[in-house]
Amino acid sequence: MKRVVIFLACLFGTTCIAGGPKLMCKDTLVENVYTGLLRTFELEVSNAGDEVLVINDVKTSCGCTVPNKRKYRIEPRKKETVIIGYKSRILEGAFNHRVLLISNDSKQPEKLVILKGNILRSDFTTSARELSLTKIVGVGANPSEKIDISSSPKIVFLEAKLTGEDFMLLPVKQSEPNSFSITIKAKAGSKPGVFNDILSVRFLKEKKEVLVELPVKYEVKPEFSVYPPKILLPYATNNMYSRLLLKSENENKHISIDKTSIHGLQGLTTKYKRIDDYNYFIYVSGKYETLTSSPVLVIELLNNIAVKVPLIKNLD
Repeated sequence: MKRVVIFLACLFGTTCIAGGPKLMCKDTLVENVYTGLLRTFELEVSNAGDEVLVINDVKTSCGCTVPNKRKYRIEPRKKETVIIGYKSRILEGAFNHRVLLISNDSKQPEKLVILKGNILRSDFTTSARELSLTKIVGVGANPSEKIDISSSPKIVFLEAKLTGEDFMLLPVKQSEPNSFSITIKAKAGSKPGVFNDILSVRFLKEKKEVLVELPVKYEVKPEFSVYPPKILLPYATNNMYSRLLLKSENENKHISIDKTSIHGLQGLTTKYKRIDDYNYFIYVSGKYETLTSSPVLVIELLNNIAVKVPLIKNLD
């Protein structure tokens, strides 16, 4: 009888605890950081509840602390790693910064985590504090970049790895007892965009393990760019005039226009003017009657490449 009463109380009463997501993680992360170099903190977050946990935002108390800005969805009884980057702005000393996790956990919608540790003066040198690679779509092989790490009197390379899949590391050879080189090569690049990663390098110095982390940025640019990237058409009753800039993004490749034309729309005319070997102005003028398709401005180059610019009706 008592069991029936308890069951009914939970079913109809207000004293039972409701379910939902439950965020669980450490309150404090402790790491040492080298002056001017990046260090990533990995915060393991688990969902101890019975509904999906959503971390909508990660806020920090300092501009030198940068979280991975994305929305995290963690299923019940699962866990996820939140990456937080920290780059010191002072030479030496202790640091203590706050990180706030904003989630749909109704019992603690804001979870405070403390990042703290010591900033150490690095007794080794790196040829770069970050790696930056650029590629023009369709031109040449994927780029690579090399970084040298050296110290005195001796260091021993242990491991190098990347967090993502857009890059690859070539085999590391330590030819000198006090230095080694790491070459990173981009794999992505079929479409324009910016790819980011973190290169982690571990080595031994005086029998102590050292971890160095370097940000990697890979930008893929189109072979040609047009500014503005689209033409806004005025009302059909108005005469229009637009000017665009066609630019070569490859410093080793000149451009020459063969002809320009409008496809899918009557009443507009085009002409072009050469500025130099890398830049052209294109002019569009006239008056159109109706917009019945998806018109484009087609810029045909002498090397059989066509650049298309969409013409879009201005709704303002």
